[in-house]
Amino acid sequence: MTSTQPSILHRFPHELLTEIAVHLVALDPLGPPSALVPLFLTCKHTHATLTSSSSLFARIFRTQFDPAASARRLGPHGSHAPYLADQLKHYSQALSFFRSGGTGNKNQFVNALWQAYIMCLENDGRNIAQLEWAGAPDLVDRFVRGRLANDRLAQTGWPREDEAISLALWVMWFTSTPDRLSAEPTTARGELANLLLPLVNLPFRYAHAYAPAHHATLPLPSPTSANTPPSAIPHSIITAHGAYPSYAQRNVAEVPHFDRHARELCAPLASTAAKLIWFSRREVVPLGVPPHLPLNRAEAIANRRQGPTQADVRELTENKHARLVERGEWYDGEDGLQNGPSVRWDDDWWRAVDCTDMFSKPSITRTHYSYGLMRGLWQGRLLMPEETGFRNLLVTPTMPAGFSELNPMCAASPVFMRLREHHSIDPADPLAPGYTFGAANGIDTSLWRGWLPGTRSWVDSQHTMTIMSHGQPHTYAHYDPGRPSVHDKATCRGCLERSGDDVIIEREHDEEYIQDQGMGGQPASDEQDGQWEDESMSSGDEGMAVDATIEMMYESVGLGRRQAAGEEADVEMTDGSEASEEYCVRRRCDGVQDIVFSGETDLAHGLAWNHYRFLGRVRTWDGLVAILRLPGGAPLVANAGEPTDAHHNENGIGWWVFTGYVVGGRNFVGTWRSVTGGDPRVPGWEGAVVMSRRDGE
Repeated sequence: MTSTQPSILHRFPHELLTEIAVHLVALDPLGPPSALVPLFLTCKHTHATLTSSSSLFARIFRTQFDPAASARRLGPHGSHAPYLADQLKHYSQALSFFRSGGTGNKNQFVNALWQAYIMCLENDGRNIAQLEWAGAPDLVDRFVRGRLANDRLAQTGWPREDEAISLALWVMWFTSTPDRLSAEPTTARGELANLLLPLVNLPFRYAHAYAPAHHATLPLPSPTSANTPPSAIPHSIITAHGAYPSYAQRNVAEVPHFDRHARELCAPLASTAAKLIWFSRREVVPLGVPPHLPLNRAEAIANRRQGPTQADVRELTENKHARLVERGEWYDGEDGLQNGPSVRWDDDWWRAVDCTDMFSKPSITRTHYSYGLMRGLWQGRLLMPEETGFRNLLVTPTMPAGFSELNPMCAASPVFMRLREHHSIDPADPLAPGYTFGAANGIDTSLWRGWLPGTRSWVDSQHTMTIMSHGQPHTYAHYDPGRPSVHDKATCRGCLERSGDDVIIEREHDEEYIQDQGMGGQPASDEQDGQWEDESMSSGDEGMAVDATIEMMYESVGLGRRQAAGEEADVEMTDGSEASEEYCVRRRCDGVQDIVFSGETDLAHGLAWNHYRFLGRVRTWDGLVAILRLPGGAPLVANAGEPTDAHHNENGIGWWVFTGYVVGGRNFVGTWRSVTGGDPRVPGWEGAVVMSRRDGE
């Protein structure tokens, strides 16, 4: 009778076996941790020892993927070993799906896209490298091209917008690189741009905000409330392209993510990603410099020439309008980067979490606009369709056979603006939010003034901006990250209500702890936003069922028994039910109630591309920014007049309003619309705008 000799691994302590496993994965960290399978198959003892705790899989997650973003955004919930182990499964399954070429059903594809999108939002160098290893960029490229070309609305012929195309476009944007763009054949680049054009330049068909920009303040009154007057319920008119503005809820999905098996997330806006992709492709080929232009401004002045010079055109080319995503580098160690590229995407992440319902406020106040984002010099382009042809589209429900950049003819116009940011600090009296058009609906005409009420003067001093509105002064402090805030807990009404305490505590699902901050209520900084107090029942590293953990390991490399049987492959947690998990945030009050902007075109840029002034405001609910652009000679006055007033036009240049989001902390992406002679209740002449902030300017 032959006796079986025990493996030498029996003599190794658990800690040493764990180190061996982690280093084994680290030798080739790309892809699911398949290197563990041979180790697990050596003997039952090794198998049981390594899978008896989730700490091993948590360490593997920290070795292969980026852990810093989840720890920063979720606090302890994003760092507990069982949650990291669970997320390792979901990421590994997504990578296996892409690596296999996308073989599977639609639900599997959408699930993989969601995990890829989250990986991109949490990327500090490793996550996108993993997606590239899996071939995700090529797969989503093929999907986007095929889907936009072939899946169109049966009645009208316009491209269909849904969860899958939205996520795929965003993964395409995140994985766009200079090398990938330059290697793309010219014909393929042009075909993609033409396929994207409807999503880029038709805001009346494809939403460019999580809630219509016609509302300066959200959430909106619930239309189901018995106490809500009819005049407060949003109202749309029916156009050839459907309701305008559209109050349809965005696609909301339940996505497994760390501590939540079903975290509600709002699908990102397809139009925003489409604009970034479109403009980045159009910037691959530099602008030609017209030889008839003056060489520079000195020569133009000497020859009494106005308008752009050759130097001005070269400046447009040298600074990208759609700046590509900062990818980061693969780094050694398990702790993760504290200030990696994912920090730029915190606002975008919280938009996805919080903006699922325009009729309710988030349970915890979080920043959707980080202070200072719009401060500085911005450069970009407007995509301007020929007005008559565009207005014909408004009344034509079907897509014209020859729809392209040439039909209606589209022109690109440069835009430069230098903005300053001003904060209303409690107990100062902030500006009113604006007013509605009338009792028939809730459309807010203040959009025509950048969400500002009727104002009569802006007086800029060294550290403050005083805005006169309806005879009342409103003082706003200039935001300067180099100067301390003027917030004083001895005078701040919120701090006084807390008995002079400037610490705010907010608990999820507990209204009595939620501090209503009005239009402000944002954390003072990302650092303060990361100060979490954990009130959950989580037990720490131990707590994942042994059998479930073993199955998770096999499933992550495509060998799971339940996968073969076609069953759901969820990992059961033994450290308490999900219902007991509750976020608790502790942060310091900064007193910010409202954020407004003022600015102008720099002299040099104004001489080339016309002079303008700018006024604007932030919508705190989702961080949407509205900027009113006035002709340079127009005074900083915005009385409550109609858009047809004479002061809305000067030398043929009308008033325009830009609305959009700061994406990834570096690109402003949205829509411009002509205010002159328009009515915000109906579609008008509008188009795409993409800008980027110039570093250090």
